[in-house]
Amino acid sequence: MVDHAPAPTGGVARTQAIIETFNPPTLTIAACGGCGINLGRLLKPMLSDRVTLNFFDTSMVNSRPGEQVNIVAGGSGSGGVRTTNATEIQKAIGTITDEELGLADVAIVPFSLAGGTGSVMGPIMVREFASRGAKVIAVVVADTSYQVASTNTLATMKTLTAIARNNKIYLPMMAFSNDKTGRNKVNEIASAT
Repeated sequence: MVDHAPAPTGGVARTQAIIETFNPPTLTIAACGGCGINLGRLLKPMLSDRVTLNFFDTSMVNSRPGEQVNIVAGGSGSGGVRTTNATEIQKAIGTITDEELGLADVAIVPFSLAGGTGSVMGPIMVREFASRGAKVIAVVVADTSYQVASTNTLATMKTLTAIARNNKIYLPMMAFSNDKTGRNKVNEIASAT
């Protein structure tokens, strides 16, 4: 003999009540440095109004007219050199309020591993979001096609590894490389993914 489970009671009304009480996680994207801002710009038309998108940089050089960029560490770019603004970025990000940061349940942080500002600011943003209770996903673009970019990429990966270990967080990363693909194509692929 086969026992059949009783039919659920409430039908459509019960299903609707469950849907109405479901509270999906909030999502923010904190685009850091020139590469991150470029990726954020490509993502913007695809985002729902439930997603917060903020741009962070050390200067306005990567901004376009009408864009809001949160300037961190005094307004001087890093010029591809990781150490240029590292200390100032570290201090400044710690003072950003939850609202300015765009704190959410999940934070996606796009940045370059190989550059200046993004390669320093991105990992610090990852750590900051994690320390404030967000789950973080890093979207990174690597470049090992020349010595400085290769050195920066390796140093930034070491920094991300240390941040994950020291803060006991799981840090998923989506990594892309522009070694053999041009910057614009990599940005398109990364933002579409």
